[in-house]
Amino acid sequence: MKTLFTIIGVLVVAVLVIFFVSSRSADAPTEMATSSDAESSEELSGLEDGEYVVSSSDSTVEWQTEKPLVSGYADTGFIPIVDGAVTVEGGAITAAEITLNVADITATETPNTRFGVDRLTTHIRSDDFLEVETYPTATFSITNVTETEAGYGVTGDLTIKGVTNAITFPATAGMVDDEFVFDGATTIDRSLWNIRYGSDTFFDDLGDSVISDEVEISFHIVGQRQN
Repeated sequence: MKTLFTIIGVLVVAVLVIFFVSSRSADAPTEMATSSDAESSEELSGLEDGEYVVSSSDSTVEWQTEKPLVSGYADTGFIPIVDGAVTVEGGAITAAEITLNVADITATETPNTRFGVDRLTTHIRSDDFLEVETYPTATFSITNVTETEAGYGVTGDLTIKGVTNAITFPATAGMVDDEFVFDGATTIDRSLWNIRYGSDTFFDDLGDSVISDEVEISFHIVGQRQN
């Protein structure tokens, strides 16, 4: 009888081991999936000298802000690009300027299901936030670019609502085929550009209606070489 129990025990352990190994194998990414992911990412080559015109249709600028006292609350959207230009000399970015169409800033997601993205879009264009009738565009102009281990450190002047402040952020830049590609992200303090609505920098007793001063901005800029 003892021998029978021993055999049954061995069989149970063997089944459990097989099940565990099979489960781990199913969860693990395959070589094919990894190879596919690598092929889908853009491979950047070194910068090539020239003048590049920013493509408004191929480039994206996205924003996100939160209500810090409301768990999981984040509004997101995008800002269209009017135009822009980039100069590369000696394998380095020496000048760049981008104009953003703030008048057409759009919200794409909000947890506020009562009002939705259409009302949020109208609100952020209003005088409470960006005053787009008075300030329909914003500009970013690069003033300095330094190489880092991860890519580049970029400093430039961001002008919103007629107010200009310097910002610095990490970025990557290079060529994909014959196009200039520039990617990065930064977080700005909107209160520095006098965007006051819902800000506890300017108002007290807002409770959970307070909106973070921090606005996350990410961008993917594509430039086409001028002939």
